[in-house]
Amino acid sequence: ESKRMELAAKLRICIEAKGGKAEDLFKTIAGEDSDEMTKEEIWAFLEEHKCDIQREKLDALFPDAPAQQKDKEHDDKATTTNSKKKSSAAIITKERFTRVMRIFYKVVKEIVLSNSLLIDQSSQLRRMDVGEVMEVLQGPMLDPSVGVYRINGKALKDAASGWVTVAGNQGVTFLLPGGNVFKVVAPTVLAEDSKDTEGKVVVHQLKAGQILEVLEWTRTSRSALGVTRIKGKVQGHGAVGWATVMGSNGTKYLEP
Repeated sequence: ESKRMELAAKLRICIEAKGGKAEDLFKTIAGEDSDEMTKEEIWAFLEEHKCDIQREKLDALFPDAPAQQKDKEHDDKATTTNSKKKSSAAIITKERFTRVMRIFYKVVKEIVLSNSLLIDQSSQLRRMDVGEVMEVLQGPMLDPSVGVYRINGKALKDAASGWVTVAGNQGVTFLLPGGNVFKVVAPTVLAEDSKDTEGKVVVHQLKAGQILEVLEWTRTSRSALGVTRIKGKVQGHGAVGWATVMGSNGTKYLEP
């Protein structure tokens, strides 16, 4: 996990230094019209922007597939898209790259979510409670007016977007990296579909105490009736599917 966080941070710093955002990374490295990339393209991007990271860490996150598997991946991909990569290169899909690049922060002390990087020019959107999780879209970036680092992100609780302070200038910490794993606190189902509907196909019955590694997340609706669902992988089991964090009736099934 530390290797993944380091690589994600380095790549984010590179793109943000150019005025871009993390969401621009894939097309910047792979090319505007490509839906895949290779590890060598990532390494070339890191070297071009003088991002100091050991090659072994990149290899650990994106290990080379056996030759037969590479050929199969390439053949399968070629049936659905015009692949620009050679079968000798390990293919990294946009979905796989995005999962590695995701960074989450967890609220450890109540903090205000606001609408601007600069605190003295921002308006309060809402308060974030201890235990909430935010996916980082930009930053941490320095607010020079008060000398604190802030991140721009989206709260998993309700998809609210805004800026929050990581740590105050008096040494108080509000956010820490984390929130990419959730613990099952009440029995629920891991389903095939992201939609929380009746008759959904069940992949796995989740039991209290099991741990889910977050792969992606969504809200079923923008309204207050919507619920947050995460796509996760069950640690020690391998099942992958969607589960509801908290039901519309307030029942909590998962917690970070």
